[in-house]
Amino acid sequence: MDFEGQVALVIGGASGMGHAAARILAGRGAQVIIADRDEAAAQREARTLVEQGLCVIARGLDARSATERAALFQFVESTFGGLNVLFNTLGSHGPDGLEVDEASYDEAFDLNVKVHYFTVVEALPLLRSRAPRASVSLMSSAGGLRYAGRSPLYAITKSALVMMAQTMARDLGPSGIRVNVICPGAVDTPFGGSHHAPQARADARAAFMQKLPLRRIASADDIGEVVAFLASDAGSYLTGLTVPVDGGALLI
Repeated sequence: MDFEGQVALVIGGASGMGHAAARILAGRGAQVIIADRDEAAAQREARTLVEQGLCVIARGLDARSATERAALFQFVESTFGGLNVLFNTLGSHGPDGLEVDEASYDEAFDLNVKVHYFTVVEALPLLRSRAPRASVSLMSSAGGLRYAGRSPLYAITKSALVMMAQTMARDLGPSGIRVNVICPGAVDTPFGGSHHAPQARADARAAFMQKLPLRRIASADDIGEVVAFLASDAGSYLTGLTVPVDGGALLI
């Protein structure tokens, strides 16, 4: 999986699965842009990777802002001329239960659906310029494939990304752009369960691992490696694919 000469944009790349994907892609030769709402964290992570000899730069981005998205893509075009890999990790758990206010509903759809749609659409000129070596990975969740009984809104929005990937893959395939969707299960990042007390979180983690066929929680690198594979020449005939990376959780 050689990305020498390729350009990758990771939205939400300052931490967790986004950071792992950025590091792995850069380690295999890609020029990587980490875009994140936490610009200070993005700059810090980029400096760390540059010190390791990798080609990484950081940009601040509130992806909900059309103006900021446009500025980011203008920067990518003026700096690199095109884009080979787009990976958007943004998402929100949303509130539990069905009784949610409209503000919470709108926020969940903005982060989990709308932002993904418009980042792909607005990146199309850059992706087309690098086709057929151009790919998009959307970040869904195993919760978008099977409802786990916590946040219906989260499951609904994440399931929408599965259909988004399929429709985009069909429409963009003739242009040489591939689109796939990744559905992680439990991953060892702060995103999941950070609102629980540490002991309760540890107990729930141990109990869940005993149910998993692989008996372990995924690392961020487990997800980053799948991103790299889907974006690579080795995955050049894969599009419209839904990839559960869940250690077998959907089997239990």
